Amino acid sequence: MTSYVSKFFVARSDKAAYSQERWLEKQLIGLSNDRPDVLVNFADVFKPELKAPLKYTILSRVVSKIEIGDYLFSFDSSKMNTLFGKDLIDEMSRANKVQIVVGKNKKSNTILVMAADGTVFEASTEKLNEINELGTIESILGFSIEKAPLDMIEVQGYGDLPLVFILSYYLGLGNLLETIGAKFERHLKGSRIRKLTEYEYTVRFSDEFLIFDRRDYRTQLIVAGFKQIADVIKHYSVYQFDAKEVYGSILLDLKKSVRVLKNLDVVRELWIDPITRDILRKMNEPTDFVELLFSAVDKLVSDHHDLTRDEKGFRHRGYERFAGFAYAEMVAAVMQHNAKPSKNNAKVEINPQAVWMKVLQDKTTSPVEDSNPIHSLKETEVVVYRGAGGRDGQTLNSEARKFHLNSIGILSDATVDNGDAGAVVYTTANPNFVNLLGMTEVVAEKDRKDISPTQLLSTSSLLAPAIEFDD
Repeated sequence: MTSYVSKFFVARSDKAAYSQERWLEKQLIGLSNDRPDVLVNFADVFKPELKAPLKYTILSRVVSKIEIGDYLFSFDSSKMNTLFGKDLIDEMSRANKVQIVVGKNKKSNTILVMAADGTVFEASTEKLNEINELGTIESILGFSIEKAPLDMIEVQGYGDLPLVFILSYYLGLGNLLETIGAKFERHLKGSRIRKLTEYEYTVRFSDEFLIFDRRDYRTQLIVAGFKQIADVIKHYSVYQFDAKEVYGSILLDLKKSVRVLKNLDVVRELWIDPITRDILRKMNEPTDFVELLFSAVDKLVSDHHDLTRDEKGFRHRGYERFAGFAYAEMVAAVMQHNAKPSKNNAKVEINPQAVWMKVLQDKTTSPVEDSNPIHSLKETEVVVYRGAGGRDGQTLNSEARKFHLNSIGILSDATVDNGDAGAVVYTTANPNFVNLLGMTEVVAEKDRKDISPTQLLSTSSLLAPAIEFDD
């Protein structure tokens, strides 16, 4: 998430201790080494545009095919029509469910379908409503998930804490669990309970422990973050987490600064600046910071997302950035003021040159050329992906510099002829902007052939003689 205050990274942890994907990869390597009768093809065949169960997309980043017994599993969506037949795939896609054909029985006329929760069913190709539940993909492969890690969401920056810590600080743990509709059992410490199933996990506090079901994936992403700080929270009562006072003590136990809490208070109130608020409304996203965090969780429940360079995920920012720089400096000044030990006579102070220095140091800043009218026009069309609030050299890899088909009608053929190729590009002479916020409308695939030259080429290209014959 990005505003003029900062970037706020909310992501599923990729640490081995909190990643199902890393665990599954390790189990599959062991399976291929220990079972010569099992064929495992390791390959990354993940397609981010595919809407599929999370377990399917996780496995597609690790393997393309598994053959075990009579079953053949395929996680390469580009080969689905070939393996299972286009008519069958089309019929399955018409169902209003998150499900996918994941394999077949090599000895019978049946297919294997994975449901949204990762359960695999065997169904007849002639009567798709006649199904037989086989279990989870882990049980079919012989893996016990009892000790499998739990996926969790962590926030990078502002203390690098699990998301559950931040949400509990804002709302209180009891209110948080009620808000997300978490289903759990509550037991006193030391009490005797039934044996847990392989789907259940516990979160332990000094007085009680809570039992959750890992099949409730949205709750798991939030609550499992307590596992990262389990050695600390076990010394506190579960009811203390309904009061803000306990979180400072926990940060000290984690050897982190208590200043993080003061910054989180400012972030909750001021992180969404006025421009970002207008954009969120246009996107039909919440304008309350806490609700925005829940929206981020909902997006992390699946792996479906737009490609890195898909124009649907971008907006073009112009001179509004001056106001954005000023807002960011004001928020930074408030954070510095709150960090002072005594605020009785403290002032909120901003360096008079801070905004100007930020403008001068920004990678998008360049002198205006007014002697050459064509060059002046060209400068109004330039798009720079770097700069404050933008990308850096590490994330602007080759994949992020490719021209995406959804850029037709917005970005032109032009780019610079140096190391910034693809990182500095130019809009068309008449880009398809829909408002003054720099938001764009993607040209539908069926309309691309009828698009005008002014929405395909830059001004420089349009003025070049015989440009239609240029190779």
